Order: sequence, then C-alpha cells, then structure tokens
Amino acid sequence: MRTRLIVLAIIVMLAAAISATAQAVTSNFLKGVNFANFKTYKWERVADKKYPEAELDAKVVRAIDSQLSQKGLTKVTEGPSDLVVTYQLAIDREEVWSPFGGTGYRINMESVKSDVGVISIGTLALDMYDTAGKRRVWTGSAIKQIDPKRDPANDQEKLNKAMAKLLQKYPPPSKK
Repeated sequence: MRTRLIVLAIIVMLAAAISATAQAVTSNFLKGVNFANFKTYKWERVADKKYPEAELDAKVVRAIDSQLSQKGLTKVTEGPSDLVVTYQLAIDREEVWSPFGGTGYRINMESVKSDVGVISIGTLALDMYDTAGKRRVWTGSAIKQIDPKRDPANDQEKLNKAMAKLLQKYPPPSKK
C-alpha cells in the first residue's frame, strides 16, 4: 500500500511539473466580424497600467509586430488605423508545495518532509480593437512559468515563439 502511495505521489508531482512549465494560450474573437477588412494597426498603451522596463517592452512589441506583419497587417504610427493593439504583462508569484522537500526524494515514509517554494508566473494579455466600431474584436493571453535563471539574451526568441503560438489562430476563419 505504501509503495502505491509513493508511486502515485511521484506521478502527480511529475504531471504537475510538466504542466507548470508548459505554456497555456487562449484566445477569443467577436463573432460576425470580417477580419479580412483589417489592414492596419496602431499601438496604444492601456491607461494607468505599468509596463515593463524599456528593453523588455521593446522585445514584446517586436515579437507581436513580427507576427501581425506575417498575418498581413501593416503597422502605422500616425493617422488612422483599422485596429488598435494593446498588451499588458503581469508577473505573479505562487507558492508550490513539494511533498518530498527540495533536496531530493525520501522513500522512508517516516522521514518524508515537505517544502514550500515560490515560482513566478508571467501572463501576457493582447487585445485588438476595431477603431471604426469602437469595440474589442480579438483577445488572447499566454501564461508561462518564468525561469529565474533565464538568460535575457534568449528572451526575444522565446517571446517570438510565444507570440507565434498566441496568434496562431488569428485571423479567425471567416464564415462563408
């Protein structure tokens, strides 16, 4: 019986570890909108929101710009645009419980200890607004555990991959 509990605990921990490092992406769009009509976009900041430091902000914008360009949208800095694009970035800290402690596994059930650690979870939310209709037509978010030992030099590559995944279903299929 003890062996089964130990094996079950290990399986649950491995499943949690795998899912914690995977990136969760969601998106949604306003039904009935013809996305083929959108050709241009412009960046705007969400009022009263804090943005990351300039270097990371530029990397995020560059990753999104690259994907939107591949989707056929042209960025404009002045004059009217079909879409307004905004993003927000948040980092939360969550406690994680490890039933076997942080230093290794102890199989003897009498000596099992538990540790609580802290992980950082990053969430990037991307929204697109139809300027003519003054309404949000597309929204998406990407959530991922942030590695505290990450190499900032790899941030752009990881952001590019994350934004490709986030915008994979943009534009939504049009109904015929």
